[in-house]
Amino acid sequence: AWYDTVRTVGACSPAWMKEISGWLLCIMKQQNEALFWPYTDIPKLCDVAEANGLNCIGLFGWTKGGHDHLYPDYDPDPKMGGVEALKAGIAEAHRRGIRVFIYANGQLQQVGATRFWDEHGKRLALVRENGRLVVQNYHKYSDIPRYDFALGCLGAKPWYDRMLSLAGQAESFGADAILYDQLGIFAPFACWGEGHGHAAPAYVYAAERPGFLRRITDTIRKKNPNFAVLTEGLHDTILDSIALFHGCETGTYPKVLEEIKARAAGGRTGAFPELWRYTFPELVTTTRVPSPLSTRTMANYTTLFGMRHDIELRYAPDRDWVLDGKVPAKEGYGTVRSLPDIGWMQTNDPKVAAAYLKDVNLFQRQHAKYLLQGSFRDEEGFALQAPAGVLAKRYVAKDGTSAVLVWNTADRAAAVSVRGLGRASEVAEPGAGTVAADAPLAGDTLRLYCFGGGK
Repeated sequence: AWYDTVRTVGACSPAWMKEISGWLLCIMKQQNEALFWPYTDIPKLCDVAEANGLNCIGLFGWTKGGHDHLYPDYDPDPKMGGVEALKAGIAEAHRRGIRVFIYANGQLQQVGATRFWDEHGKRLALVRENGRLVVQNYHKYSDIPRYDFALGCLGAKPWYDRMLSLAGQAESFGADAILYDQLGIFAPFACWGEGHGHAAPAYVYAAERPGFLRRITDTIRKKNPNFAVLTEGLHDTILDSIALFHGCETGTYPKVLEEIKARAAGGRTGAFPELWRYTFPELVTTTRVPSPLSTRTMANYTTLFGMRHDIELRYAPDRDWVLDGKVPAKEGYGTVRSLPDIGWMQTNDPKVAAAYLKDVNLFQRQHAKYLLQGSFRDEEGFALQAPAGVLAKRYVAKDGTSAVLVWNTADRAAAVSVRGLGRASEVAEPGAGTVAADAPLAGDTLRLYCFGGGK
């Protein structure tokens, strides 16, 4: 209630954002400029998205320099097909009912590598008290140099102008949104830089961050009200300007699954996704799965908490896995320094994994009034009778009807009963359709009990 006196959650979120049940994130060209997906392959990305039931695609590494290289220059690459091929690919995605967002990093600029750095960047980079820059390093391949990235000051006009121009560029390509990486993650920094438009020193990324993003969002949406601004992380100062958050915090990574299962069995853990979902039910946020597949358990976890699904294509073996079903080996990643969870791909059949994620995505959209558009009410208003290991969450639709989503996290079937809301008008499971309300709930399976009006 206090927050509502300060900002309006979702004030800049277009209506279509609530229709997104998940996305396919694709790094088209990597940091070493290895090209995996030219613009002419966007239809193939649509095929992969559709096979997994996903209705959004994120284009990362879509520029000449590739991902995590030559920021903040984001120029379409003639070698990937050029601007017209990029526009055509986005148009094809739209024809198939798939939304597209374009990537840009909201704070990083490669030191000494771009014209922007020479003209503006080195003068607006965040500076520590000792005069050194605030620098991050991303070194993905052992056989290329380590690139240094200085943080741009959000209070400096040239940085704002550059980020705004990238939003305009994405919109001109026909994209539905731009994602500014990292701006929902970091705490304020003490900056001692001069000439940035703030006192020296000052804590930047404080008042500057919400103002910076809201100005960009308001400006680009005056031109196109259906355009959206996204970011990585989850930060309470920017809930009015950001339409969707790319999950990158406790509660949105695969590693929380064992914690959630432990809590379902009566244990105490640190993961508590209910807090965000209950306090800000308007939020749209993804989970984070840096792998070409989401396991059944991860898909169920994401659905239970009303988040959006995520799978990611980052390297050459990932392409082979999703297109041809070729199981990757460690050697296939060559000089990649930080490998994905190869075990997921070696122990899960790609077609089976995609089919289940598709079932779950379609299930969410079939029951969108609850699972995508409804208000998360956690465990309020009903009683669950079930053994340890079963979790249940209530969703309330705009018309006042309710549904309770139940997840049996255990490996064996369980007897489940939902009481306190009357007789269920519909009971359904992903991929199975209507089921009997009193049938045993299989292990690692979801079931939705609808009350007072069904879908």
